[in-house]
Amino acid sequence: MNRIVDALNKNCPEAGHIVTAFHVPGNTNCLADMLSRADKLSEIIPMRRRGWHPLAENWTGKAMPSFNAKDLYGLCRSGIRLCIYFMQEPRALTVGIPSFPADPEALCGFIVALTQRGLMYETVKKYFDTVKVRNRLWDPEKMTPLQKESIRLHLLASKRILRNRRRKRTVTLTKAQVELVSRSVPPSKRKESTTAYLLGVHALLRLKEIIALRKGDIEFIAGQAGAHHMRVNVRQSKTDQSASGQYVIVGCRQKEGFHCGDPACAMHRVQQHLAARPGPLHASLFDVTYSQLSYDIQALVEIALSDQTEAVIGHSFGINRRIWEDLPGRWQDVRTVANNYLRGQTTRGVQERGFGQRNGSN
Repeated sequence: MNRIVDALNKNCPEAGHIVTAFHVPGNTNCLADMLSRADKLSEIIPMRRRGWHPLAENWTGKAMPSFNAKDLYGLCRSGIRLCIYFMQEPRALTVGIPSFPADPEALCGFIVALTQRGLMYETVKKYFDTVKVRNRLWDPEKMTPLQKESIRLHLLASKRILRNRRRKRTVTLTKAQVELVSRSVPPSKRKESTTAYLLGVHALLRLKEIIALRKGDIEFIAGQAGAHHMRVNVRQSKTDQSASGQYVIVGCRQKEGFHCGDPACAMHRVQQHLAARPGPLHASLFDVTYSQLSYDIQALVEIALSDQTEAVIGHSFGINRRIWEDLPGRWQDVRTVANNYLRGQTTRGVQERGFGQRNGSN
């Protein structure tokens, strides 16, 4: 038995335990306490090998009561195997078992580490309270008022730092900001992302709907001076559970019969994109992934909102009447949206042409 205690004293201090004796339960029964932490030891030692004492069932979370010769024999075998494992696997010592009690300096360092990770303050407080409760089980002594004040100040500092961060939000850009984005290129140099953004804004598409578009889903309707509006077949949509396809009409920003050179015109940007990158009808329209387009759109929106302090996580392709009612190429009012932006109707050629003419007259 002395050899077991000496071996544990020699190999276990780095894991946070020093064995002083092996005896019937008492206040200083460190070996019993360590071996009773089977939930932690199971991460280091495979407790289910044949011939092992089932510590995970008998000693988990329990102080050691009086035990018989069979229990003592099982603990001896476990202690020997523990020593052999630590000798053969020095790497296991670095894994360690949490050492309690934790001093006030360690608790303050724990708060600082969680704050540096950028977690929410509520999460930091929850983790700290958990450690604090478990620490009371091992440390019957109370902290001094100075130590309590130090911990309180650390929590207060963490609260101020984490709650004063810039809030991330989703935004809808104004007309001037959309025009600024139309002349910008994301840091990835993918110009097609700007075109995809403009199409999403003018056609009111979701990000996944843009990714799912194919070259054959775009149809240009001719006017007096070339194409004046286009029809987009939305293949995949959250509101189209049958996947039958829905049509969206996008008009030109110029009047019919006039040449359009506006970089913010989604229809002509898509037309130029298809002319520069021809391909089969089943090929992807923009050939970008969801994550790539999401990253590029976030970068473009940040360019447009460079004068604001709040961070953004993306762009909301939503309807905002006050912002969009004066934007040519889109809708004039909510009634126009209700009458002409009705997905799933494929037999409305007259309405499509009238929609394009109304947008051209704005």
